[in-house]
Amino acid sequence: PKHAGTLQCRIVRERSGISTKFHPKYVMESDSGIFLMTAQKQVKNRSSNYSVSMSKASSKDADAFLGKLRSDFLGIEWVAYGPGLNPSKVDSKLPAAHAMQQVREELVAVQYTASKWGATAKGPRKMGVVIPHTQPNGERLVCRTLTPQSEGLLALLENGGSAQLIDTYNNKPPKWNDTIGAYVLN
Repeated sequence: PKHAGTLQCRIVRERSGISTKFHPKYVMESDSGIFLMTAQKQVKNRSSNYSVSMSKASSKDADAFLGKLRSDFLGIEWVAYGPGLNPSKVDSKLPAAHAMQQVREELVAVQYTASKWGATAKGPRKMGVVIPHTQPNGERLVCRTLTPQSEGLLALLENGGSAQLIDTYNNKPPKWNDTIGAYVLN
């Protein structure tokens, strides 16, 4: 809730064990060390795909499973999903209303693009973030679709989606600092 304020936390990569070398596990905890959630890269995936859970064991147990974070092959586009089925795995014989209830919700999407800030492509990238629109009463719209390629958050971002459906954010353009020889934000 908005009235609760901001919670400052940190993300720690667990480096113990052989499995975390190839399938990293990240733990989010408060500054005082209280466990909040964990994310672990899933095995047998062509792209980066993290399972997010409220359990330290990072299981897909229904009570602890929060969703997943998935990227495209290049790591340019990322989407966070809630629990539910991938739209391509929903039974096509189901009525549309019932199928929509089984499909996972899109929570947030992030897209990186090459910037024109630097003289070379090695400069910082632009980052665009899109979330379902939050109404004045604080209620967030739900983005659940059977055709994410045309109606999902990334599609709405790329097509200049309506301000009534999505809220978009872009990173602050960095400036080159000759003193330290790098791009800075402030």
